[in-house]
Amino acid sequence: MRRCTRYLFILSVVLFVLPVASQAQLPVYQVGELSRTLVDFPVFITMDETSSLTIDQVAALPVQDRIHPSRFVIPAERANIWLGFRLANGTDKPVIRIVGFDEVHMQNADLFTRENGVWQQQHNGLVVPISQRQVDSRLPMFELKLQPGQTKTIYMMVNSEYNLTTSGITVSSKNQFHRQDRLQNILNSLYLGALGALLLYNLFLFFSLRERVYLFYVAHATLFGLFVTSYSGLAVLAGISAEDFNRFGGFTTLAQSSLLLFTREILKTAQRLPRLDRVLLSLAGLMALLSIMVFLDTTYYKFLVILAMPLMLLQLFLAIHATYRRFEMGKYYLMGTIWYFVGVSILSTLNQGLLPYNLFTRYSFLGGSLLEMIVFSQALAYRIKLLQEQKSAYQEELLLRNETERERLEDQVSKRTAELARANRELESLSRHDGLTGLPNRRYFDNVLEREFQSANRSGKPISVIMCDIDHFKLYNDQLGHQAGDACLVEVAKLIREACQRATDFVARYGGEEFVIVLPDADQDQAISQAERVRQAITSASLEHPANELGRVSMSLGVACRKSNDSGSTAAELVERADRALYESKNLGRDRVSPAAD
Repeated sequence: MRRCTRYLFILSVVLFVLPVASQAQLPVYQVGELSRTLVDFPVFITMDETSSLTIDQVAALPVQDRIHPSRFVIPAERANIWLGFRLANGTDKPVIRIVGFDEVHMQNADLFTRENGVWQQQHNGLVVPISQRQVDSRLPMFELKLQPGQTKTIYMMVNSEYNLTTSGITVSSKNQFHRQDRLQNILNSLYLGALGALLLYNLFLFFSLRERVYLFYVAHATLFGLFVTSYSGLAVLAGISAEDFNRFGGFTTLAQSSLLLFTREILKTAQRLPRLDRVLLSLAGLMALLSIMVFLDTTYYKFLVILAMPLMLLQLFLAIHATYRRFEMGKYYLMGTIWYFVGVSILSTLNQGLLPYNLFTRYSFLGGSLLEMIVFSQALAYRIKLLQEQKSAYQEELLLRNETERERLEDQVSKRTAELARANRELESLSRHDGLTGLPNRRYFDNVLEREFQSANRSGKPISVIMCDIDHFKLYNDQLGHQAGDACLVEVAKLIREACQRATDFVARYGGEEFVIVLPDADQDQAISQAERVRQAITSASLEHPANELGRVSMSLGVACRKSNDSGSTAAELVERADRALYESKNLGRDRVSPAAD
């Protein structure tokens, strides 16, 4: 009998004394006179990973080491989150306070209050239709009455299918709550209204132009709008079930998939970046598959949260690359992606508890998304402008062709002759000049040299040839690359051309890193002086050359002159003598001018 009595005493302590002791340690907050909404305040928090704890078991837990801010992050795995605190009314009037969570995606949200030693439970969350809720709101809220001088112990239990997202407890007056709720509903509605206008405009363009890029834009806007309808809680106001609400998370992955397809079309990655295009196509398929998985089981939503930032970084890198490469729509895509990246980054950081929760951080992703949509819509409108300009240019070209045809009929022979002559001149000009440096090419040089050589023969005047070669140019290419080598050739060609002061001097690219100068009516001394001016111009430019012992680009030159009384030589022999003189400069240590032996 005594043993039985002892057991009953211990049981009574466990069931009644310990809960009361635990409750006594819960933080208490005076809410009788509430000037602003109570947020981010310390509360008792414990995680029930097995979802098996009862209110009595939770109330019996020690409060010590379990006091944390009332804002929390939904864990990656399903679990019940318990929160405990006390509210006190220190006034002489009864008050009504609205207590609940500031995010809509709570699957179950239960409120426990202790009345006359018995726990009273109220249900809320997505599982409770809005018509059956105590507070008419998309958010899981409860109405709590406090009599004058009364203090109530409150425990709240919540769970969610949306992993790795944030939520927090708020306590406010009715007026405060409804004012904030209306403001949030207005922001969400304004966003969806603006998005709807952009969507309809681009849908009209799609039906008019039948181009896939507009369809992908419409798909992205529609799917992201459906996600916002769910995430903001407007879908709850429409009366959808908890199961359908949770499936709305799959629209996010579909929106991302359509954005990747939009990216492929607007940047034309299939033609410009084929390897990266295959990556984008694979990621779009992966996101579409993930959306199906989220529709079937919302626990896969956490993978979207994990993949969101790497995908955004990939798109940002692609946008920067497209802008750097001067893609047609690169700047528009970069601007839109930056806004989207900023908005989504703020929301993602907020959901990890790394940013303070406020109106700006909570709704910045809507602003970023809307600006992204506006910029992309402007890009598509600009695309139409380009098409119109191309069409106008084509029409003008047709009119010009008609006018030209009329003139051709009036004077067919002269017109055809003029056109053929102009075409021949253009073709001749193209065939005579080097595409890199703009100098005359080897073929043009051969013709000019032969013409000047024959003229010198007839007039009895001297003619000189200077062969120029950049020292160690192969090593320059090997160390700095062929693009740098091309830039060096262009700069050297410019310096040689500027160093030749007479209008009759002729400069050409002989081949590779070799240049040649023809100096009509110039004897050997004049030619050597001209060659030295060229060498000095190259030296003064101080073009970097790591493989040259001088640390700069240098040039070796060879000079040959056909004297006025030397009528037996040929132009080819003159070039050969200059070439031998050039190699003499090379053999003597480079960066010098050598005359040909007589």
